[in-house]
Amino acid sequence: MGNFNKTKRDLMENVFKSTTFEATVRILKEEGLHGLQMHRIATETGVSTGTLYNYFKDKQDLLFFVHENLCEDFFSVIEKTEVSDLKPDKKIIHLIRQIFGFIAANKDIFEFLDLSNVVKKKIGNFKVKHRKQLVDLFGRVLQEGVDQIFFPRIDPHKAADLLHACILGIFKANTEFKESQPELDGEELIKMFSVYLGIAE
Repeated sequence: MGNFNKTKRDLMENVFKSTTFEATVRILKEEGLHGLQMHRIATETGVSTGTLYNYFKDKQDLLFFVHENLCEDFFSVIEKTEVSDLKPDKKIIHLIRQIFGFIAANKDIFEFLDLSNVVKKKIGNFKVKHRKQLVDLFGRVLQEGVDQIFFPRIDPHKAADLLHACILGIFKANTEFKESQPELDGEELIKMFSVYLGIAE
């Protein structure tokens, strides 16, 4: 009986968090940061404001939760590509398109997260973790390409660092998310990196 109750609680908590994430993203897209009020999120998710504060101590904590959910969604998408049947040269191109496509689909949310200075301070350690996770994934795909002689005898780890640095540089250069065109930027990076890896699309 105890395990059943715990499973039920976990399920209800997951539903609540999923609903909270969706409501927060919807309000951010429709009204921006000024429209994001804790009582409004509570109403949207069908709970009391007090219940919401049991999970999130303030608006910045809620935004941090949104950031982490986006990261989880992002990695769940690209990790499927890593284990797919695509050949390594197609994998690396597909990964770049997925990354820039994900940014394009969520650029309004990333803009709001970027504007939130408190969120910037909180996510420092997580950025390090996510950077390593992404670079390691690139490294594995590039190593696979070297092993199968799809790529020249490059150092996969250095190439992975280079690819990550290029992606990060593009996003830092486009500080105004509304004016950026992530998918076009991604295609330009693919052209450049394809020359580096000797890939013919």
